[in-house]
Amino acid sequence: MFEQASLETLDHALESAPFETVQPDRAAKRMGRLTLNMTHEDQIEAIAETHDKVAFRQLFEHFAPRLKSYLLRLGADPAMAEDVAQEAMVMVWRKAASFDRRQAGASTWIFTIARNKRIDRLRRERRPELDPEDPGLVPAAEPAPDRSLQDTQARQHIASAMRALPDEQAELVRRAFFDDASHSRIAEESGLPLGTVKSRIRLALTRLRHEMKEFE
Repeated sequence: MFEQASLETLDHALESAPFETVQPDRAAKRMGRLTLNMTHEDQIEAIAETHDKVAFRQLFEHFAPRLKSYLLRLGADPAMAEDVAQEAMVMVWRKAASFDRRQAGASTWIFTIARNKRIDRLRRERRPELDPEDPGLVPAAEPAPDRSLQDTQARQHIASAMRALPDEQAELVRRAFFDDASHSRIAEESGLPLGTVKSRIRLALTRLRHEMKEFE
């Protein structure tokens, strides 16, 4: 868990972090939307459109510890993991206007930012143990146009299928596959029996597979 000092340091960073301009049509779509029970996608859009620090703090408190754990698993030391997680969240604040929920979910977008920040940090430090042939450091090849279109359509279809799931199933799937949380951890943090967590995830995956089969 991040210390309070980390949040205070981040507050200072936000004051000087410039924003990209949000598109007017996106701001219009948010008019009248309730701020209670916002999804992570809603929170990012609130940051982009109104510089909503409450939404950002909620997003930070959810993702920062998970980003740190993810970076530790990639081999970062604790200090570097915390620094890079904070840098990633500042980037979320600055680049919120570039987020498009039709292209990727909030978790995928934020974890990708953290991964890229780690790569940038390693390159800057020129650590001797850094392997330039490490697949994690090699940029992905540009996909063919038809493949890129197909991937975009698939992501959109998955996002649509996720939105069609009952809220409790969708949240468990996000925790298990986007936050990389174990079933037992999800059960402990949600207060649900382990068997309930497993059965809801199984039902959700069955429905998602059915939706994707129709897409194919």
